[in-house]
Amino acid sequence: MILHLPVSEATLQKFQESEPAQVIETLTIHELAACIVISKLPAITAPNKTRVVEQALAQLISEANQIGLREFRAQLSGAITRRDLNAGKAYLRDSIQLMSQEEVAKRNFLYKSGEYRWNHQVQASGRKANIYLAARTDRGTYLSDDQDRILNQIMSDPDESVDVQGYAGTGKTRLVAKLTELLDKGNVLLLAMTYPQLLGLTSRIPNQSNITGKTFGNLADEILESNLLDPTRRVGDRKRRKFSLSFPELARQMGYRSLGKLSPQQVAEVVNKTVNAFCYTQDTQILERHIPKYVLPKIQGMQTVIVQMAEELWETITGARVGPELPIKGYHRIKRLALLRERIPRRYTHIIMDESHDLPAPVIEILERSPQAVITLGDRYQARMMTGNTQRRSPNIRSRTMNHSLRAGDNASDLYNGIIQHHPVTPQARFIGSEEKSTEITYYDSFRVPDKYCAILAPSCWHILSVMQLLAVNQSAFNVLPGALGDLKWLVEDAIAFYRYRIRPSHRDLQNFASWEDYVQKQTDPVVMKVHKLFEAGYEEKHFQETLSKAGSSDPAKSYMLGRIDDARNLEFDRVMIIRSSDPIQNNDRHHLAETINRLYTGISRAKKELIVPGYLKDWLTDQAANSKR
Repeated sequence: MILHLPVSEATLQKFQESEPAQVIETLTIHELAACIVISKLPAITAPNKTRVVEQALAQLISEANQIGLREFRAQLSGAITRRDLNAGKAYLRDSIQLMSQEEVAKRNFLYKSGEYRWNHQVQASGRKANIYLAARTDRGTYLSDDQDRILNQIMSDPDESVDVQGYAGTGKTRLVAKLTELLDKGNVLLLAMTYPQLLGLTSRIPNQSNITGKTFGNLADEILESNLLDPTRRVGDRKRRKFSLSFPELARQMGYRSLGKLSPQQVAEVVNKTVNAFCYTQDTQILERHIPKYVLPKIQGMQTVIVQMAEELWETITGARVGPELPIKGYHRIKRLALLRERIPRRYTHIIMDESHDLPAPVIEILERSPQAVITLGDRYQARMMTGNTQRRSPNIRSRTMNHSLRAGDNASDLYNGIIQHHPVTPQARFIGSEEKSTEITYYDSFRVPDKYCAILAPSCWHILSVMQLLAVNQSAFNVLPGALGDLKWLVEDAIAFYRYRIRPSHRDLQNFASWEDYVQKQTDPVVMKVHKLFEAGYEEKHFQETLSKAGSSDPAKSYMLGRIDDARNLEFDRVMIIRSSDPIQNNDRHHLAETINRLYTGISRAKKELIVPGYLKDWLTDQAANSKR
């Protein structure tokens, strides 16, 4: 393999005729990177010298692109000398040569993004060798340029924390897998906020004895319950998902009465939401700003009373106050852990936290307080919570970016960038699709099941039920994503019992409505009325179970995969169809716009080869582009 460095003999001669500092100011990023590499050739003694040199060249170009040509030139002032260049030129051999001026000017060695295009012998396999990693592992390992650059930066100081923000499909999970291989001497704790996220992460990481995977809620339970002297830290069945109360029941158990214009049920709802808001902040006590804004006109002059009631509810939930047994959720436990100023046990040497874009403030607080090196990976445009409850890590933490996709083709870049450029949070870098792949994009106006098997991602469980019934009637094979299956069963079974037998539901979407009819009347999504008509036609739980029994009986590669967009996080599919949401995109509502774009971006970024999206998205992007030109 012959490596041609992107600098000419004529350019190197300039260093002999003029001051190096003056020459540096006239050169491009790739020419400067080549000069640095040449000056270091005498120090490179590895047997695979050509690969090591090419890796160094690619990394220099990538890092220079991050900081810009001006800063790169400034950093190289005094770093390139005539003596070093002359010494390095003596090491140019048959396997490492210079380019001609014409070859340098053509820039065929660069992608459109400015990143280095690896030698065609390596490119033919679609991968490149990571020399640092190969020296530390028993088998050959291959990483993308982004992964390679960030891995080397992390491992150069593995005891320092770092935050990696990478677009969907750039290989963050694969980066985690390689990190766990390198951190084989330590005890690594893999964390995620939900079990589906954790499963998606651990399923792609080799089984290693030094790796422990937990949800943050489970970790909070473990730390809290390790103190055997405090009985309030052990909550038993109260933390089970189905241990829940409706607002009327909460009002009854807490003895709430009407307050101003609020009924007892409304008081319970407001007090509960005030406690919930508190749990997602760094505040150490419940304050008036935690009260939902929508209710303030109805409680003028009574905010202090609401705060006091919220404090009593919080103390009852956590066991600090004697009262009825109330459900305790993961966010309650995490907030209590933060208030107790607990840390993650020292037996873990490194913490890797995935999906860091969705971390509530108390989680960040616990991570920052803990003694270990904490490596967080996320994508701000996949965040679920856009209400100010999430928090970025300390500005003192090293921060790195990944923007080159390994999943989507370059032809999808315009769609990705077209969506995220209208996000309230300005992108730090453009999304760059893979030039070696292609993602076909199709728009539709009316929903119909695609002819080819694909993942069908829906806004809600009701859409999943609707599509599932359609597939069952057509005798088409289908599966339901694990993250959706439990919630789908809970919702549909509760809804049927609510409609048919008037049994009070425990599902969060239904529990605060007086009746099934009351629920249907207050919904805006037409799919709910379709489900209602299905129930009116005699649909019972046995019919649902019969349909559900057909799920999972086929090869996933030869079946339709059903789920919500949130259920597909950390997953990828050859073909993806996005079902249109009934909610319009509201450009004048910052939070709603952010949540809508995040949901769309998360959905489309699951696709590798084919993407089927609602036609309104194309119209919206066209309108946005037109408005931006005015």
